[in-house]
Amino acid sequence: MNGLVASRLFATHFGHVSIVATWFSALCFAGSRFSNYLSWLADPLTVKPSAQILYAGYNQVYDVVNMDLGASTAGLQVTSGIFQVWRAWGIVSGEQLFALALGALLFGLLMLVAGWYHHHRAVPNAAWFNDVDAILTHHLTAVVGLGSLSWAGHLVHVAIPVDAFLRLGMDPEGLGSDALALLGAVPFGDVAGRLLVLDWASAGGLVSWLGGWNPSTGSLWLSDVVHHHLAVGILAILAGHMYRTQYSLGTSMSLLLRAHRATAANSWHAQLAINLGVLGTGSILFGHLLLAVPAYPFLWIDWSAELSLFTHHAWIGGFCIVGSASHAAIFLVSDYRPGTLPGLERLLAQRHTITAHLNWVSIFLGFHAFGMYIHNDTLSALGRRADLFGDDAIPFRPVLGLLGQSLLGTDGASSLAGSFTGTRLTGTADLLVHHIHAFTIHVTALILLKGVLFARSSRLVSDKSALGFRFP
Repeated sequence: MNGLVASRLFATHFGHVSIVATWFSALCFAGSRFSNYLSWLADPLTVKPSAQILYAGYNQVYDVVNMDLGASTAGLQVTSGIFQVWRAWGIVSGEQLFALALGALLFGLLMLVAGWYHHHRAVPNAAWFNDVDAILTHHLTAVVGLGSLSWAGHLVHVAIPVDAFLRLGMDPEGLGSDALALLGAVPFGDVAGRLLVLDWASAGGLVSWLGGWNPSTGSLWLSDVVHHHLAVGILAILAGHMYRTQYSLGTSMSLLLRAHRATAANSWHAQLAINLGVLGTGSILFGHLLLAVPAYPFLWIDWSAELSLFTHHAWIGGFCIVGSASHAAIFLVSDYRPGTLPGLERLLAQRHTITAHLNWVSIFLGFHAFGMYIHNDTLSALGRRADLFGDDAIPFRPVLGLLGQSLLGTDGASSLAGSFTGTRLTGTADLLVHHIHAFTIHVTALILLKGVLFARSSRLVSDKSALGFRFP
């Protein structure tokens, strides 16, 4: 890789982290000084989250824009789900939010200085960025592994005790730090030893496996979330020790890449294509999981926040996947040398067959998915509501969706009076909508895959690779 470009990108990453930290600092500051977070925390079932009031000279505008939020408050409703996130973190006061805002601001300033330092004073060389083994080891072990373990510890010692007090109707701030320390005191050595032999019952409710839904918050038990971060941290640390660094132990990823002639490792466009594809897919999956398996307390009852979060992650995933296909096409045109990757050559040789089959699948899904909606519209116009596809007429049950919910003990009953026994069962509407999603996803895959596979040449323009992305 070009060392100068790599060093500039490395410095730019610090600047990006600085911007994100400053944005998060402003978010926490607004929550600490201008929001109704404490009122929402006391009664999250009836009070709606807000952090802004629109002041206007006309009372009509004030009454229309600022909605009644409950607890004698009015303002613009927050649909980002940030209150549920703070609740899951164990934040119970404005002072804690202000401290978090100050810490994020200082961290952003530190990242800004670090970006300037690595861009002007200590510029890394190209060999530093090409050391794949050291990068994998440090990122897997330090960033993902230790970071995930640290967050599991925070959940055990802070979030779970605070959640227990809040569910009992007690104020953790009023009880003082001694009560939290007593509830969060965990015999770590004994529990860790028993967890290694899979004796989960000894964890005392701090680490669980498929605990189901919390009946008070309608979300996953925080002990399940602790188990997730604990498992990810341990696996990442073990994976980080698989690669060889200055010692002669482990697998050398650099030798594997050279043996397989992986020219994509030295191409910026190939790296962007891979990383954007992974990031986009992860964002879309996370958006679905936020709706199907909410991990944040009381997020399940805030439909506007769930819809906003799903739309947000779906758009991010869509842009990233389109960018992934674009940079993959640029890689094939500008950086790829024909014959260096036999697997890719076999894929390009079958590109007509791949696109033809994907085309037929998309056509079938289109007729099939929209045909069910046309069926419902036609019979509804004829007054034959008993023949519609719906939960009250001809029901459909998504097998995989129901199987996943059954693992969490979902029984479909819920009560807004303060007890949650599960989330809504997936039904006919979910199946119809996901058929449409399957159609749109396959059409998008057809367009993007055709653009990538035919980037170097096509029947219409056989020398497309020589033209680049311009035409005479």
